[in-house]
Amino acid sequence: MACSPAATEPSIGFYYWKTTFRLSEAERSYLKEAGVSKLYLKYADIGLDPTTQTVEPFSILQIEDTAGIGSIELIPCVFIVNEVFLKLTPEATTALADSLAQLVHSYPFPIQELQLDCDWTPSCRASYFAFLRELPPRFPGIRLSATIRLHQYKFPEETGVPPVDRGALMCYNTGQLEKMGETNSILSPQSAAKYLVPPRSYPLPLDPILPTFNWALAFRSNQFWKIIPEPDEKSLQDPLYFRPEGNWFTVQQPLFWAGQYLNSEDRLRLESSSIGLLRQVSPLLRTTWTAESRVLSFYHLNPATVDAFPPDSLRRLLDDLTAWEKK
Repeated sequence: MACSPAATEPSIGFYYWKTTFRLSEAERSYLKEAGVSKLYLKYADIGLDPTTQTVEPFSILQIEDTAGIGSIELIPCVFIVNEVFLKLTPEATTALADSLAQLVHSYPFPIQELQLDCDWTPSCRASYFAFLRELPPRFPGIRLSATIRLHQYKFPEETGVPPVDRGALMCYNTGQLEKMGETNSILSPQSAAKYLVPPRSYPLPLDPILPTFNWALAFRSNQFWKIIPEPDEKSLQDPLYFRPEGNWFTVQQPLFWAGQYLNSEDRLRLESSSIGLLRQVSPLLRTTWTAESRVLSFYHLNPATVDAFPPDSLRRLLDDLTAWEKK
């Protein structure tokens, strides 16, 4: 690859994974200073109604304010739980493709790409791939992309390769979050290397996605209980309620915290990403980044990201990833 001509100048993308699209002034400034060229918007989740078991869209994106977008390309993303594809008949697959097209085209944004996000398994692969093949006639001239988990990247012979134009390689969630002995299930260089080393050829052009989020993993009676997204880390420093042990916090007395009622002796493991961690992992991505018009994307945009990942640090990370091509 070192002898290949350099691809198009790479750029930065961000995922916006909320149900209401409204950028704060800080977020607008952040996107501009970081030189973000693409914003991936989650248009909807598609899952099964728990009562009727019918396929339904949930968490449909509401647009409140598009100020400050400027020249940023907006890319619709749709997350589909893999259980959907265990239920679909061929007729229902066609109907789902029609419904998706109606949803996406109902928004006023011109689009050049549509991205599908599904953690497919061997049991639902055929149905999911059949659904993907239904989409091109409904989105003429629009590039189709799909998210690729690291295990799907490492074992394409077993998992299959989705019939799309491009892949977005999710370089996070590398550990086993439910295990008590895990330290950071979001990302660690050692865990990422198990998937990315040695380099391999993947049949789709790929762009990497790196994590900029945090969460608290709650354990009850030493068993994984639930994920608590975007916790207020400062509140964990209150000794009246929490006893710290490294990145673990033991609940001292019952309280309502981050939308959850916690019992005494519940334990929380705080996990996060950082620019230092991303710079450790980024050398592993160089041989995977095979797409033209390459985009280094981050999941996802929120106030904590703005504070923890300064725009210049993201640009330096992009430079790190491409510097080897210029030597």
